[in-house]
Amino acid sequence: MLTINHYIKNTTDKYISRENIEWSNFWYDYANSSEKKRVLLIGDSTIRMVRSTFSKKYNIAADMIGSSSNLHDILFKAQVDAFFSSERYSYDAIFIQVGDHFKKNDRGGGIEEGDFSIFKEDYSGLIDFLLQYTNQIILLSIFEEVIVPKHDNIKNEYFMKLIQYIDKVVMLIQKPQYDISKNRIITRRNEIIKQIADEKLLMFCDINEIMKMTHYKRIDHIHFQKAARKFICQQYADCIKNVLD
Repeated sequence: MLTINHYIKNTTDKYISRENIEWSNFWYDYANSSEKKRVLLIGDSTIRMVRSTFSKKYNIAADMIGSSSNLHDILFKAQVDAFFSSERYSYDAIFIQVGDHFKKNDRGGGIEEGDFSIFKEDYSGLIDFLLQYTNQIILLSIFEEVIVPKHDNIKNEYFMKLIQYIDKVVMLIQKPQYDISKNRIITRRNEIIKQIADEKLLMFCDINEIMKMTHYKRIDHIHFQKAARKFICQQYADCIKNVLD
């Protein structure tokens, strides 16, 4: 198998383009089993949000590569190669939901039009790499962000936790307000993801638009209440009926 560097040609190792905290999370579900149907989820905390539910609800092994890093950050590329260092696991399907993070370019500035072209190039490279492992790849849209209150001026820890609890309760009641400025990047990337799916003849699941039409609420700027997890997993399962049947 060829490494990710063969497919994602761009590379950066500049801390100025990274978030304050960069994280990664691997998961090999039912790691000692070769009998279960096995899918791979690639994304960040929104894909991690449903991983275990997907596994339990459909009795499958749901592996995961979770990361906050830019697709051509040397950190992400090293993580991908590390995850696939074992050749024991093969996949019936792979889901990709990346693009909410890395809101700065390699120069440390805001995302510009040229950076969207780089995103498309990197994303396409990731798909070409993954096609070595399965030909059933599902591209997921990124969730748009909603506005949440900020309380940076509150210093008392107990009072802060109380206010945050109240904020969560309010979010479960009120209609979400979408953050137009932040979603400019997400909307553009979703358009690119849909375009890539069309060009490569891959399935595109617009889970962002689907969730906007439901009654499920957010618990913060991007994550949904626990009750939404089974519904989201149902949408993903509908994409791989041939695997689950």
